[in-house]
Amino acid sequence: MKKIAKLGLAALVGSGIAFATWKGFSHRNRRQDIANALKLAGYKEDDVGRIILTPDAAGIALAYDPNLHDPFVGFRACMGRLTACLNMNGHMDSCVKEAPRCVSATPWSNDPAGDDCCPESCIQEYLTLRKTVSEAAAGSLLARSTCYPGMKEQIQQLGGHP
Repeated sequence: MKKIAKLGLAALVGSGIAFATWKGFSHRNRRQDIANALKLAGYKEDDVGRIILTPDAAGIALAYDPNLHDPFVGFRACMGRLTACLNMNGHMDSCVKEAPRCVSATPWSNDPAGDDCCPESCIQEYLTLRKTVSEAAAGSLLARSTCYPGMKEQIQQLGGHP
């Protein structure tokens, strides 16, 4: 039986697959957009919907799973949106202010504001940090935070200490 390793969006972007700017498209399923782009690029889908990125080597293959929904995936999507915006305009403050706000208690699971929405808890954490540190420092600290709903609980389930 093959073991499938999960691969983050950052690795996909780093491998040369680029995605359109997200501004103005906050109500879309980005995971499915990524899966579709990978399929168009020639990657094959397995029987449960994962996109296989590497050939099976010793029973292990890397894959992108567009059906994976958890707080880590949601937080990565929020941070990915902020990073893409920062790369476009160079100002984290405006990116945070313009980011779509999540509206559900479980934003990683089909939030009406989109896959890449940012919860108010993360927005407020960034704005609080900005009172005492630079944009760059606040962005860096936000990227290492557990502001996203459900992250602390998921870390604890995995045996970590948030």
